[in-house]
Amino acid sequence: GNGAAGWLAKKQVGSGWQSMTAILGPGDFNGDGNVDVLARDSGGRLWLYPGNGSAGWLTKALVGSSWNGMTGIL
Repeated sequence: GNGAAGWLAKKQVGSGWQSMTAILGPGDFNGDGNVDVLARDSGGRLWLYPGNGSAGWLTKALVGSSWNGMTGIL
């Protein structure tokens, strides 16, 4: 948001997201103070994309596997 009940212009924050079957923003998942993204790939692997604090991402890290049986990840 823009802080005034509106939206800023869209911005690309990565590529290859089409290979993911679920994407969510859990907030600060790893406790470093930056907003992170979790994504599940078609093989059921859950990946953490840690935010770098500058509108980008650090290297992804595997959180776990066998998540493909989950229909709702909150």
